[in-house]
Amino acid sequence: MRDLRWALVDKTPIPFRSRLRATRSGFKPESYVAYRFDENDPDDYLPDTTWRKLSEINGRAARTVLANKLLFYLEYRDELPLPTVHAFIADGDVVAVGGPAPLGSLERVIDHLTERGALFLKPMDGDRGRGVHLLEARDGEFLKDGSPLSHAALAEFLRSRDGSLVLEKVEQASYAREIFPASTNSMRVNVFGGAGAGYEPFMAVAGHRFGRLTSAPVDNTAKGGLICHIDPASGRLGPGRHMPKHAPAYDWFDEHPDTGARLNGVEVPGFAAIVESLLEFSRRHQYLAYVGWDVVKTDSGFAVLEANHHASLRIQVAHPFLKDERIVAFLAHHDLLPKRPAAAQGASRFG
Repeated sequence: MRDLRWALVDKTPIPFRSRLRATRSGFKPESYVAYRFDENDPDDYLPDTTWRKLSEINGRAARTVLANKLLFYLEYRDELPLPTVHAFIADGDVVAVGGPAPLGSLERVIDHLTERGALFLKPMDGDRGRGVHLLEARDGEFLKDGSPLSHAALAEFLRSRDGSLVLEKVEQASYAREIFPASTNSMRVNVFGGAGAGYEPFMAVAGHRFGRLTSAPVDNTAKGGLICHIDPASGRLGPGRHMPKHAPAYDWFDEHPDTGARLNGVEVPGFAAIVESLLEFSRRHQYLAYVGWDVVKTDSGFAVLEANHHASLRIQVAHPFLKDERIVAFLAHHDLLPKRPAAAQGASRFG
C-alpha cells in the first residue's frame, strides 16, 4: 500500500505501471527516469530505500562530526585543506572561531568583507546549497548573491543568520572559472572505507558540479546546477547533465548552456593527487565508512568544502553501484544488498 500511494501521488511523467514497478523495487519514480530503466537493468542500481541505512553506517560519532560543519572544521583543519572559518552567528551575535585575525563582531565581519572582497555564509547543518549566500564588497558597494544592499541591510541580514558560519571564499582553478565564474564549482568524490572495504578505502565514483544562472552562487544540482561524470583514469569530464523536477529525461550538455564553455573532455588538473589525498585521510580515519567529499580544485592544490555522510545515490547515473564488485562486497559486509520483493523477481527490465 505504501508503494501504491507513492506511485499514485508522484508526478513523474511516466506511465503509472512504470511508477508502481519502480516503487515496488525501492526506487523513486524519478529514479526510473534518471537511470533509464526502460533500457537499463534496475538490478544494477542500489535502490533509494537503501539510502538511509547506508548513510548510517559511519556510526553516530562520525555522523555528528560530518553533519556539523563547525565541528568538522575544528576537528580536521590541521589535516585537511579547509577554507578558514572566521566566525559563527549565534542569536544575532558574531562569535569568533580563531585564526590569524578572528572576527568577533558584526563590524569586524563587514570590515573584513570590505578588505578581502568576499565571504560566504553557510549554515552549520545545511545541505543541497540551502541557506548558502555569497557576500561581496565591490566598487564601494555591498552585494548579497549579486544583488546590492546597504550597510544597514547587510548588518541586519548577518544578525538574522543564526547558526551560520562566516568563512573564506575559495578561489577555484582557472578551468572552473572559465566554465562558470558565478559559482564555486565543486567535485563530489564518493569514498568507501573501513571494515567493509577491507580497511583499504577506494573511490567509487566522482562528478564535477557547475552552477548555472539559476543556481548561482551555488553549484548544487538541487538548485539547478549541472554535474559531469569524471573519468577516474584520466580525470576528464563527461557531458554535463541536469534533470528538472518532473522532467521525462535528463538534459545533456557538451558545453555549458549559459557560458558556452566546453565541458565534455575537459581535464581536471591533478585529479589523481586529490583522490589519493582523500584516500590517505580515510586510511587514518577508518571509522569514516561512506563519505561524499565536496572538493574544489584551486590553482595551487585543492580545498575541501565539506564531507557528507548521506551522499546522494543519484551519482549512480554514471556508475551503477551494483555493477562494481568492490561496492557489492562493501554492501554485503554491512548487510545492505537489496532484497527484492517477490513481485519484482524476474522483472528486471521495466516496461
